[in-house]
Amino acid sequence: MLIISNNPEVWKKFPNVYKVHGTPLEVMLEVKRRIYDGHKLVGMPISGNLRMIVSPYRSVLLSLSADPEIDNQSVMLVENAVERLGKTEFNSVPSFTLKDYSYMDQEFLNSALNEVS
Repeated sequence: MLIISNNPEVWKKFPNVYKVHGTPLEVMLEVKRRIYDGHKLVGMPISGNLRMIVSPYRSVLLSLSADPEIDNQSVMLVENAVERLGKTEFNSVPSFTLKDYSYMDQEFLNSALNEVS
């Protein structure tokens, strides 16, 4: 599996993570690039929960190997995520909530990892 994340706590836990130094939108743009290279999403790229949409942290799990055929479902999900995140202001999150958002992002990632184990 390939993890793409901007969450420093995820970086510590998974040393082989692809680190994005930027916003969740930048994470999703990297995910989009990987999907168009043939990787597939493992789990949902964003939560349906409005509070979690504004989270400054995003970790996404992808298949490790690239398939010559592009997965249409992954394309649809990531395109929708890019559109939604493009309309989101991530700097509106109070700094005292950052640790909580980081934790929740890790929990969503752990849940996706447990589904494939």
